[in-house]
Amino acid sequence: MSTKGQESAEKGTLRPEGIAETKGSRIQHIAVEMRLGAKDRKILKELEQNARLPASQIARRTGLSVESANYRLRNLMERGIVRRNYAMYDLPRMGYNIYRILLQLENMPAKEEKDLLNHLKGIPSALWVGTASGAWDMLATVLARDVTEFNGIIEGILAKHGKHIRNKDITMTVLQTSEPPGHVAGKETRIGYQTPPKEAADLDETDYRIMTLLYRDARMPATVIAKEIGISSDTVQYRIKNLVKSKMIKRFMCWMDRKLLGYQHYKVLVRLQFATNEQKKRLIAYCNNHPNIIFFASIIGSWDMEIDMDARSAADFHGMMRDLRNEFSDIIRNYESVIIIEDYLCTPEFTPPSQDR
Repeated sequence: MSTKGQESAEKGTLRPEGIAETKGSRIQHIAVEMRLGAKDRKILKELEQNARLPASQIARRTGLSVESANYRLRNLMERGIVRRNYAMYDLPRMGYNIYRILLQLENMPAKEEKDLLNHLKGIPSALWVGTASGAWDMLATVLARDVTEFNGIIEGILAKHGKHIRNKDITMTVLQTSEPPGHVAGKETRIGYQTPPKEAADLDETDYRIMTLLYRDARMPATVIAKEIGISSDTVQYRIKNLVKSKMIKRFMCWMDRKLLGYQHYKVLVRLQFATNEQKKRLIAYCNNHPNIIFFASIIGSWDMEIDMDARSAADFHGMMRDLRNEFSDIIRNYESVIIIEDYLCTPEFTPPSQDR
C-alpha cells in the first residue's frame, strides 16, 4: 500500500471493495472493508468480546493511552460504525416469550407508514424493528410473558393501523443464537438460549432497572446508573457482577452498521419437511459455522427457521441460498426472503412480572 493509502487507512476512510469471503475472523473482513486503522480494529474486537470493558483495559490491550482509547471509542460512535453497545440477557429466564411480528402493508401513505414504524418502536417490550423489501414490509421483535399480553400488543397495532395492513403473521422463538446484529469476531462467540427456561431468574425491581439501562448503553458508568436509580455505585457494580455470574447477562454486545461495512442484510424464513433430530442438528451446525449467517432461530408458526444473512450483493445471497438448499434438499421445503432496508434496536423497559403493562 502507498503512503497515501496507509494514511487513508489509519483515518478510517470508508471504501468498500469486493473481498473474497473466508471463515476467519469477521473483524478481518471489517478491517479490509472499511480501511480501519490497526488500533481501531483492535478496539472493535475488544468491544465485540465485551462492550463494557473499561477504556483503561482497552487502552492496555491495544497499546494506547486511556485518552486515545476514549477518543477512538467516541469516534467509532460518531462515524456510525458502532451504532450501540448493549447488554444481552437470558430473556426466557425473565419469563419472556420472544415473538416476531411480520406485516404486509397496502396503500399506506408515507406519513402513516412513519407513524406505524414509530408505533412499533414505541412498544414498551419491543427489542428490534425493521423495514423491508419483499413479501413483508415491516417486522418487529417483541417480548410478552403470555399470549394475552401479546394479543394486546397485536390489537393495539391493528386498532391504529389495521386498515392499511393487508396481511400479518406471527412466530415465536424456541431456540436462537444471540450475537451482535452485525459482525462477530468469530464463531466461537455465538451463544444461545432456549424457551422455556429450566429455572426462573431471581430478580428484584432494582435488577430490572439496572438491566433496562444497560440495554440502552452497556458502557454506562456505574456512577450514572447509581444516580439514575438512587443507589450507591458499589451496589450497582455488585449487582452487575452477580447478573454476569448467574449468566443472566449473557454478554455485553457491540452493534455495528452493516451498510458501512459493505453488507446487505437478508432475512430468510424457512419451511422444513419432517426432519429427524440429527438432520436438525446438522442444519444448526451448518448455520453456526457459516461466516455470513449472523443469526438463526428455531421458531413456531408458518415457518420453522429464521436465518439472517449478510451478503455483498444479490448474487452473493443467491449463491448462499443455493448452497443451503443443495446441502439440505432432503429437509428444506421452501423459503421466503426479505431485504432489510433499515433496522432499529429499541429501548424496552424490563420490569418484574407484577409491573408488566
